[in-house]
Amino acid sequence: MLDRMTPTDNARHAKILVVEDQDDVRRLLVTALGIDGHDVDEAVNAHHGLSKLRDTRYNLILTDYAMPGGTGTWMLHEATREGLLGDAISLIVTAHSDAGELASYDVIPKPLDLDNFLDQIRRVLSGADANGPLPACGVDPKA
Repeated sequence: MLDRMTPTDNARHAKILVVEDQDDVRRLLVTALGIDGHDVDEAVNAHHGLSKLRDTRYNLILTDYAMPGGTGTWMLHEATREGLLGDAISLIVTAHSDAGELASYDVIPKPLDLDNFLDQIRRVLSGADANGPLPACGVDPKA
């Protein structure tokens, strides 16, 4: 499937952080997004992700929900509290779509269909003005 993917002109090149505790899922997402033309960093859990957010500004944050040591929503809440998200788009990628605390987040359900996943990411990223910040969705950094 990865050999069919080529970078798209419709979606902007973005700086993306993938926070996922499952090595195989994280590697798949990082590889696919990289092939799609994005600059991708990775983190193995919520605390590692928060550390990355303290050091680097991202256009898009993709985080798993349920991870050992802290949820993706905890990480995003802490990042918001510390003013680290700016105009970043935050998406939760999870099989736990019934969790109540996900109601205020945009969720991409697992299991992932890679082609559909990349289409969703392209749509989110292409919604931005070519010269302006990427549109925020999910966590409101001013909340």
